[in-house]
Amino acid sequence: MKPIKLQTIVPIATYLNPLSYRDKIFGIGSCFAVHMSQKFTFYKFQQCVNPLGILFHPLAIEKLFKYAATNVSFNKEDLVFQNEKWFCWHAHSDIHHHSEADLLALVNTKLQQTRQELQMASVCIITLGTAWVYKLKQRNQVVANCHKVSQHHFEKCLLGISEVEQSLGHICEYLQMLNPHLRVIFTISPVRHLKDGFVENQRSKSHLISALHHFLAINQNPNISYFPAYELVMDELRDYRFYAPDLLHPSTVAIDYIWARFTEKYISTDGHATMQKVSDIQKRLQHRPFDRNTEMYKKFQQELYLKVDALQKEWPHINFDLPEP
Repeated sequence: MKPIKLQTIVPIATYLNPLSYRDKIFGIGSCFAVHMSQKFTFYKFQQCVNPLGILFHPLAIEKLFKYAATNVSFNKEDLVFQNEKWFCWHAHSDIHHHSEADLLALVNTKLQQTRQELQMASVCIITLGTAWVYKLKQRNQVVANCHKVSQHHFEKCLLGISEVEQSLGHICEYLQMLNPHLRVIFTISPVRHLKDGFVENQRSKSHLISALHHFLAINQNPNISYFPAYELVMDELRDYRFYAPDLLHPSTVAIDYIWARFTEKYISTDGHATMQKVSDIQKRLQHRPFDRNTEMYKKFQQELYLKVDALQKEWPHINFDLPEP
């Protein structure tokens, strides 16, 4: 008798140009992009994520890439004073300052960083979170973040499928301008935006998915691909056990699972070998001895330093916060 299947498995094609430690990775998008970035950081890949903070919808990402590609700077009209601090309409609320001039300098520095990082990157991973946007009535302009400004200043809109698809086209055009050799990996965030409503969240995700897959089908570009993070949570894990206590964000277990599925198909063989070496060192660094003065611990440290030294000779960009000998 065959065992009963208790899980469906989402098929993932092997990435044609798998990532290695030679690659420089640029990540952008929703908070799920940050979760992936934390994994890349743990394994010491060369990467940069969300210079202007979390960006939830495609128009926010498009504007950032447009400014970076066309060498446009933010100006005072892009800033707003709220709760005794200055914020930028096109950045996350984590980026703020008590000084208007200092904030303007900060966001333009981060814009320059975005331009430089994308020009050097070999891979850009874009995580789309929502198709809902807020349009600032006074300027008739979609913002990346409302910064808790009163909602009567905004019009809430759901981007149509064609609008999302058009934005994706612009995103790829600006990336092409910045770096013609850049590979792009799109994904849809599995985070549920229930503040919009249950039905509204599903409508939003469906617009993103429909637009993205139509865009990919029309373009047939081997340098643009899709990783099914959303489908892994919805169809393969498919249980509230794999959500954080807020029942909105994927749990640590879910993120680990998605990362495992990603590395299985998107990381090169030599990349896996280096990841194993990095993981071994990271685990050793978490070791807390009862007595640092024993010969056993001194030998443990010597072995650790030798492993780090050997890895850094192979990959000079890799650094660890080593304990004092």
